[in-house]
Amino acid sequence: MKVGLYINDNSDAKFSKIDLSSPQFGNPGIGGTEYEFVLLAYALAAFSDAEVNFYHCNENKLSEGVNNWIVRDNAELLRMVKEHGNDVLVLRAMDYPALFDLYDLIRNSDIKCIAWSHNWLPDELMYDLYGNEAIKRIVMVSREHYDYYINIEPIRKSTYIFNMFDGRPYRLRDLPAEPAVTYTGGLYKSKSFHVFASMWKDILREVPDAKLYVVGSGKLYDHNAELGSLGVADKECEDMFAEYLMENGKLMPSVKFLGNMGQEKAEIYYKTTVGVTNFTPETFCISAVELEACGVPLVNMAWGGVLNTVKHNETGLLAKNNSELKEYIIFLLKDRELNIKLGRQAKEFADEAFLPENIVKQWLNLFDDVILDRPCTYIKPEENFGNSFKWFKVIDHWLMDHHLSLRYRRIKSLLKVRIKKNFPAVFSMLKKILKRGK
Repeated sequence: MKVGLYINDNSDAKFSKIDLSSPQFGNPGIGGTEYEFVLLAYALAAFSDAEVNFYHCNENKLSEGVNNWIVRDNAELLRMVKEHGNDVLVLRAMDYPALFDLYDLIRNSDIKCIAWSHNWLPDELMYDLYGNEAIKRIVMVSREHYDYYINIEPIRKSTYIFNMFDGRPYRLRDLPAEPAVTYTGGLYKSKSFHVFASMWKDILREVPDAKLYVVGSGKLYDHNAELGSLGVADKECEDMFAEYLMENGKLMPSVKFLGNMGQEKAEIYYKTTVGVTNFTPETFCISAVELEACGVPLVNMAWGGVLNTVKHNETGLLAKNNSELKEYIIFLLKDRELNIKLGRQAKEFADEAFLPENIVKQWLNLFDDVILDRPCTYIKPEENFGNSFKWFKVIDHWLMDHHLSLRYRRIKSLLKVRIKKNFPAVFSMLKKILKRGK
């Protein structure tokens, strides 16, 4: 079997001249999507007989056994994929202009493609991928990510495979003598770090000696990005959180911005009492699993893929709202016994749940299904029916299967217009609830 993997890294220098030869030991400091592509290439080479061809636009050192190919544009990519005789090509599913061009090019080709989605995709793009005959599967990275789309037709061509992660190289942390919270994630407006920052002074009032470590920056996805005066994010993002972390025009002594870090960030995690990740719904959240691998209990919102990567009351605490989340952070900073218990269970979970040698078997089965043109099977939801109004989507899926969905959607649209016009306060409240559910 010959497998091609393509990641478009031509937009900036974020993915150039980096040693990516040992991804099994952790993310070397690149975006999560890029990391998972590199990790899949490693796993295929290490745990299967597949020939792996990795296509991208910049020079990097890849794992042993992975063929490294540099391409200049989409036309050259398709030419090389055909010349190398790949049975299947895995490419990224994302709302990105360069990828739109690629989707159009492969539409009339005989290449069997898998669109790997690491982000929440707009319905329009999902339908475009669904209608593209060259794309045989749309792969989501968690169960909650998959379940989010169960009430639209593209689910008929979709499946999910959890992201890979090997927690075994990390050691179990000792509970730090000094209470410390570590926030990990890109510092972008969309990641809502400012929401967490707004809680910090309240946390200090309860735990005066607490420290805050911030791993990540506004250069996570673009190493050439311009940053604000603090040197950690762009000016707009810095302006949103600076007021909460400054005193007398200076950064509070309890706060340390550490920038983008590779595998060395484990040393920070070993000094961490409570871990926190992005304040927006994640499709998986690799950072959460990485913290768990070091024995750090997580506190996050009970939404999105985090429901699959953080187990409430087992590996961390998942909150229903911002106020509860702040209370959970303070609680775990103070409760030594519970912190140790959750941290130990977090380590056990991260060591076993997403091992590359196990997850790669699911990819190999998927490749066989695609190559042999086997139909895609719908996977019924099993839990978390309150997440993103999943119970409603289950009903909608049944209506879709019974060819009633179109009529139902028209009625739903009409009701939306009527409610908005006649009951604006109710409409505004529902809109906020739905936004929070996403």
